[in-house]
Amino acid sequence: MGAVNYLKQCNWVDSTKIGLQGHSFGGYEVNYAITHAHVFAAAISSSGVTDFLTLLNDKIAAGMSSQWQTEVGQNRMNASMWVAPTKYIENSPLFNLRSITTPLLTVANEKDENIPYSQGLMLFLGMRRLGKPCLMLQYQDCTHGLWSSSQVDYVLRSTAFFDYYLKGGAEPAGIH
Repeated sequence: MGAVNYLKQCNWVDSTKIGLQGHSFGGYEVNYAITHAHVFAAAISSSGVTDFLTLLNDKIAAGMSSQWQTEVGQNRMNASMWVAPTKYIENSPLFNLRSITTPLLTVANEKDENIPYSQGLMLFLGMRRLGKPCLMLQYQDCTHGLWSSSQVDYVLRSTAFFDYYLKGGAEPAGIH
């Protein structure tokens, strides 16, 4: 929010047209931010966590549990969900989807070994169920990152998404 507040002070920034984009942990940060702040005109989240309760006991790379990653690794819950369930709920965007006012484009890939596909799917289905504007991209041959024609497609679609919400361009198909 510090960066947003700084940008709002710049005379070359339209404070009603600020976008937010992130991938992986940055995708989680986007998911969390749009459930708590209502200053973004559009957001793009790629391979981001939506629910720490389900992530904790899901599998990631090489069939390993994501418990370490969630409890003491990058996600830093510093406790198991059995010791601090409220912490997991409070930090999981899934439980605050009702508060989202930001249109979202999300990416989740079934072959992602870092963030389970179900995380992005829960976000998309929850937003759709609540009538929130949301699009989901899923690339068949990609894992946690994109390459080749998938990269090109993603750049074109994310540009069109931001063009619509931030610059008044043509509406992307499937948003409503």
